[in-house]
Amino acid sequence: MGIEEYGGGQGPQPAMERLVEQARVRGANGVLMFRFDVTEAADVGTEVCAYGTAVVLAKE
Repeated sequence: MGIEEYGGGQGPQPAMERLVEQARVRGANGVLMFRFDVTEAADVGTEVCAYGTAVVLAKE
């Protein structure tokens, strides 16, 4: 899924939405162990990386 840069004070929400979207594209219906890594790059901006394990959950 990779690192995305978000400007304008959007925070982690766009990174979370992209992670969920990419999980769905790959056939998953859930994400476990969801995490954020946030790095501030001086005057350039903030980099937000969202990651987790995409899973397919099914009833037994």
